[in-house]
Amino acid sequence: MSIYTLTINNHSDSSHESFVIFQENEKAPRDIATVGKVFRPFDNGMTHQFEFSNDFEIAFKDSWGNFTARRKVEYGKQYAIVVCPEGSKIVEKETITENLDCFEMKNDFTTGYVDCMVYRSGLLFAEFKELGPNRKTVFSFKPNIYIGMASGLKEGDPINTDANYTLFNLEGIKAAEINYTDGMFDLVILKRCD
Repeated sequence: MSIYTLTINNHSDSSHESFVIFQENEKAPRDIATVGKVFRPFDNGMTHQFEFSNDFEIAFKDSWGNFTARRKVEYGKQYAIVVCPEGSKIVEKETITENLDCFEMKNDFTTGYVDCMVYRSGLLFAEFKELGPNRKTVFSFKPNIYIGMASGLKEGDPINTDANYTLFNLEGIKAAEINYTDGMFDLVILKRCD
């Protein structure tokens, strides 16, 4: 299932800043997240559509710069990068996580670091860099998004979550409109889930 949003800029200021969307990994430190989506320019009267999928895909990148293929994941499971004759690939482990509200990514290499990437709607929404051999990291996301104006950021960049961003809970929402007026964001629910 996906949530569809339409973002409208009704603000009179033409500062030509960008509009960013990101999420926080509930199992990670609170101060850093990954920019998921950037809308630019976001001038007065402009609209942007965004599909926010409830499905996640993951991928690993090894220390030589090689990427695995992306794989869809489910909460409550662990996924690991392993070496095989064709190269590296993602496997689902028999290990079940202790909490069903998260999924784990593990480095099953004997040597070398890997980066762990989580994608939503085809966009990088979370990343853990330099996970050591035989180590794991945990990801968990609430149906929340943070939105705000920012300059000089691109999708996949780290973002400081201590800045002034607006939080919206999208649980139970199928379609919504986000309006930016007089320096504030407002969520208008257009359709709820059946």
